[in-house]
Amino acid sequence: MCLYRIVMIVIVSVLALEAWAQQGLEPVLPEEPDYSKYASKMTGFAGVNRQQVSYWELKPAPRTRWPGYKGALVRMPNGDLIATPMNPEAGPEGQLRAIVQRSQDGGLTWEEVAAPPDLPGKEHGLAVLADGTLLHIDYGGRISRSEDGGKTWEIGSAQLPFSAFSRNIEEREDGTLVLVGVRGGPRTAEQLILCTSKDGGRTWEGKEVPVEAGYPVFMDYSNARVMAEEPSWLSLPDGRLLLAFRAEQSRIIGDEVPPFARDYYGEAGDHMVLTESTDGGEHWSMPKNFTNYGEPHGYLTLLQDGRLLCTYANYHLPFGAAAILSEDRGKTWDTDHPILLGVAPTAYAGYPTSVQLSDGTMVTTWAGNGAHIVRWSLPKPSDS
Repeated sequence: MCLYRIVMIVIVSVLALEAWAQQGLEPVLPEEPDYSKYASKMTGFAGVNRQQVSYWELKPAPRTRWPGYKGALVRMPNGDLIATPMNPEAGPEGQLRAIVQRSQDGGLTWEEVAAPPDLPGKEHGLAVLADGTLLHIDYGGRISRSEDGGKTWEIGSAQLPFSAFSRNIEEREDGTLVLVGVRGGPRTAEQLILCTSKDGGRTWEGKEVPVEAGYPVFMDYSNARVMAEEPSWLSLPDGRLLLAFRAEQSRIIGDEVPPFARDYYGEAGDHMVLTESTDGGEHWSMPKNFTNYGEPHGYLTLLQDGRLLCTYANYHLPFGAAAILSEDRGKTWDTDHPILLGVAPTAYAGYPTSVQLSDGTMVTTWAGNGAHIVRWSLPKPSDS
């Protein structure tokens, strides 16, 4: 705890630069950081308003760390948690693969239940059906399934009809499975993919669905591409579908030019945008700004009290995993009170996935210097 407090104090000392309040004085900070001082031209100040003061409140949060990296997390029908961090040992041909971990005490302790030699690791999605079947979604749109809690897997039991990827799958009351994927590339608009399965994920049908165009894009760099990746989506009680996906830094937030060197692509400007559908995913609204520059890997969770949670990565200081809340079903987000779930020594951290336990507490897995699990409590709603 002492070391953690020291880290917090150091971070706050870096971020807490108070605005000059005396009339007639201008801030003296440089207009733009020197990107060349950061690895891959990432900047610790992308997405950070340096004319602010941060106020911190520390709360206890037990955590576990494994070797490995990015993973996914689900809560089984019996209450067990299943996580799939990346195996620190690559496969025989260098392929990245996952380890399957299980917790029976709400994320406090974990046991390895399997280390499949060919279950893809790193970026992937994980879902659990009402009967306990686990579905694993890899980045190429391949589905693997396990019917015994992750002990054994049928690798590649299904293939999505498009090379789309989604971080979650939803099961409807009639048993239909729905997956909203996103396919990006060198184009000026995203392509969302609506996929459905009526046989438990064994076979899938899919189609491209339109997204309203017109989102402002900054194209003044060599690669000139508008990528869309790593979507997380959910159904809301009012019937809307809400989807967040990672947008490359070619998109503009306000009047601020994306923070990257003109001759090189880096990830400091990547962020999340939101789009919604009111007709079951057949049509989607124009994507709008969501998180700030340097805040990708967003994952949406509908909470028991009706609020929405988004856990995401900080590619700016303080590096690590963070979260924000919405009390109006995603229309606005409390970006003035981010929750810091863990710190990392470099910008290469994040990919958080969160689940809520029956008692209301949260469990989040995220990647830092290893694969982390943290159990934490939500702040109370503003009207409580």
